Amino acid sequence: MRMAVADAEVGLLHRISNIVSSELSVDEILGGVLGLATQATACDACLVYLFDRQSNEIVLQASLVPHAADLGKLRIKVGEGVTGWVAEHMSAVALAEDAFADPRFKHFQTLIEDTYEAFLSVPLVSAGDLRELETRKIVERAKGILQQKYGMSEEDAYFRLRNQSRRLRRPMRALAEAIILSEDLDREPSAAARDERVA
Repeated sequence: MRMAVADAEVGLLHRISNIVSSELSVDEILGGVLGLATQATACDACLVYLFDRQSNEIVLQASLVPHAADLGKLRIKVGEGVTGWVAEHMSAVALAEDAFADPRFKHFQTLIEDTYEAFLSVPLVSAGDLRELETRKIVERAKGILQQKYGMSEEDAYFRLRNQSRRLRRPMRALAEAIILSEDLDREPSAAARDERVA
């Protein structure tokens, strides 16, 4: 019985590792992690945070329970609360009961999950570091360019990026960076022409 449980745990970790280190978009990775975590633990809630290197904070980016107002906005400093402690020490924390009584616990009023009895927090590591927010920012900027240039909805811009990524077998970030570079190059001649007219 123990061997079967251990095999199941190894299999789950392998699947999560494959998702985290894949070339899927950040949104697809987050959805995959949420799905696997929920399936494996039969939990009532699951939150996924990404590391923002510039601010040295972790940012709520996905949730099983809807938190539309908090996604991308709720920030925790590394070392703050249980989740921040996990990010700082790169070590899992499992609290089977009275999670709120743990000295590291920090309560967030907007998170119903903070009223739950048990708490499990695990760091997901990609390429030796916490999953970064930078890729998401680049993809968001590229989506905005596509929306403006072609009059697309945000969803259509995302699907266009994703489909091209699959067709060309290139990471979504690489395509997003190419779109941004192309847009920057298109702007440079215009700026140069304005400078010539001024001179």
